[in-house]
Amino acid sequence: AAVFFPVFRSPLPAFLLAQALLWTLTAVNCAGIKAGGAVQAVTTILKIVPLLILAVILVPHAEVQNLLPLAPKGWGALFPAIALVAWPFLGAETATIPAGEMKDAKRTIRRAAFTGLGVAAFIYFAVALMVAMALPSSDIAGSASPMAVAARHVLGPWGEDFVTVGALVSVAGILNGWILIAGRLPQAAARDGYFPRVFERLSPATGAPIPALIVSGVVASLLASTYFWGSLLAAYNFIALAATATALIAIAMTCFALAALVRREPEKFRPPQRLRAPFFAAVGLGVVAILLRGSGWQVWAFTVAVILLPIPFYFWSRRGSS
Repeated sequence: AAVFFPVFRSPLPAFLLAQALLWTLTAVNCAGIKAGGAVQAVTTILKIVPLLILAVILVPHAEVQNLLPLAPKGWGALFPAIALVAWPFLGAETATIPAGEMKDAKRTIRRAAFTGLGVAAFIYFAVALMVAMALPSSDIAGSASPMAVAARHVLGPWGEDFVTVGALVSVAGILNGWILIAGRLPQAAARDGYFPRVFERLSPATGAPIPALIVSGVVASLLASTYFWGSLLAAYNFIALAATATALIAIAMTCFALAALVRREPEKFRPPQRLRAPFFAAVGLGVVAILLRGSGWQVWAFTVAVILLPIPFYFWSRRGSS
């Protein structure tokens, strides 16, 4: 937004804009999954088109020498970058969360998860490669809007405006999708007895988990206060790494669960699946370890705190049900 209105380079205006966008989309999702789904469909289309156009127009300007040196700050500096790479792909599994509100959920989830991941991987790779090859790394290093810089370099000021509009639409779409998911995770946990029952409530009119949506919005609002700790880019990196790290712990637990289930209930798996399961579990744990390595001690501390925070309630709820 600072491309159009420089005032948003300052923390307070940026924070207020983030709050306005967050709570507007939270209100949309409180109106029900159809409203949230409609916003998601429109923003997905509108954000893919500018990205693909940018990748195509950068092709004639691409030069391999712009990729060199591959690791100007040493190979060890790649680990935080690798951890950030996981952030864009985080969430492919969340297509399962609103399953109870889908038609033909089994088929829809499979198509959404695999098709969505494939399309995202292709677009991310194409755009990132073309931006990196079209400009020297010194021109985009430290920029919060490297794609806008690349578009301005090739097309002039209107190119920067075009890509920025696409980026703003993309931000709105991503936020809308995560609000939809974040509201339903507490609701599902409450339904299973792992979270306070108030989060289980659904709106009689819209079927939306309004208490869960509101509390999720409050948590997101508090995280946005990191704008005041340093630069906006640093705040974004911290939130991205923290969110990725907490999700990676869940993925690690899934890897352990796969290995345990194959041993405990082998009859539920075909022979090839039983052979592959330990390998997939080990590879998954290895990838999680590599990604977590680059997060840094502040993110590790945040992740540990997030893991420990709900444990007392878990034991209290188990005691109450026994």
